[in-house]
Amino acid sequence: MNANVCAKLQCITLWLLLILITLMTGCATNTIYLHTYDIEQEDIDKIVTSLKEQKFEVEVLDRNPPILILGSFIIYSRDSDDNGPLVKILDTIGEHGYHINLIAKNRVRNHYYTKKTNIGLYLINPLANLLTAQQQLGIDAAVNLTDMVFSSVNCTSLFSLEFRKDNTAVIRQTIPNSNDMVTFKWLQAEDTISMNVDGKEIKYNLEKNYKRSGNRTDLLLTLATGNAVTLGITEPFACKYESKIHLID
Repeated sequence: MNANVCAKLQCITLWLLLILITLMTGCATNTIYLHTYDIEQEDIDKIVTSLKEQKFEVEVLDRNPPILILGSFIIYSRDSDDNGPLVKILDTIGEHGYHINLIAKNRVRNHYYTKKTNIGLYLINPLANLLTAQQQLGIDAAVNLTDMVFSSVNCTSLFSLEFRKDNTAVIRQTIPNSNDMVTFKWLQAEDTISMNVDGKEIKYNLEKNYKRSGNRTDLLLTLATGNAVTLGITEPFACKYESKIHLID
């Protein structure tokens, strides 16, 4: 067998492999991870059946959607020119009276999908939201302070503030860097944080605000003390502290 024939066979083999890979990729099954809020089980079953008729794999999860105030939404990580599955989903849930208010590319709060074949579908009963917008925001923005690290924004030095699960908190000076740290007790009552420092109770107000930039949405948490000046307390306890949670991209 001469060299030209071998080269042609290698070329044909390469093309066959590429075709096989393309076919395997194109035939990959899309899995929908369905989260619902206040939807009757009978309706969920009907939606699942309809999605499966469209050749989707469906997994129904018992966790509530991470955000309610946005209404129903989808996390769809496929490329913008690969919207075939998305169109099928929108048409299918539309037949059951559900409409999507947001299509996120990467994540909504702590929900994200790394595989292109995984799709997050979050359906919320539009008639179930009997709370005010502010009450909904409080539910949606519920966070565990022990998962956060706060940074000072208005002091002469940069400080970090961390809350621990044993109800102690730590403040460190980060710029200029220092090994010194202050440890104290803290308690939370709704949106008020109380810290006990040297026998004085410092109260902080916890504010929650959504910040949007293009397709990205963050939740900004701000801790501002209301009585530090009255108590004669200076930094680092008199500082304003902020921390940001990435919500939507």
